[in-house]
Amino acid sequence: MKDLRVKLRRQAELLCKVLSSDEKLTTTDLAFEFGCEELTIKRDMQELRAREIDIHSKASKGVEIDSAISDEKLKEIISGYFAITVEEDNYNKATALLVKKQKLFFIFFCFCKQLVYEIIYLSYSFFFFLLFGA
Repeated sequence: MKDLRVKLRRQAELLCKVLSSDEKLTTTDLAFEFGCEELTIKRDMQELRAREIDIHSKASKGVEIDSAISDEKLKEIISGYFAITVEEDNYNKATALLVKKQKLFFIFFCFCKQLVYEIIYLSYSFFFFLLFGA
């Protein structure tokens, strides 16, 4: 289970690193930064592509995301990433990586706002249930 959390965390951080970087990043650079093999980074990119994220490594340009990522897909990745980092009590790196790009910050804000609305809705539902019964 820990290996799965490490992998999902690395994939989310890889995605955020590529989105937030203005410089050319190679799979070798990323492998060094994440403390893993280059083949691991390539497998992570393959799994991200299977999740409909168009991430590729190009010899002349480095690792790039070729098409826009849907808001729903980003919300899914961010919520999974926060679940992992909250569980591991590692807030600082998560926050630093995710707020580098304005779009990610906006999506994070929307995700939190939606979460608050759902909590409020559940609270009201529970309150009315207590008052009026089933």
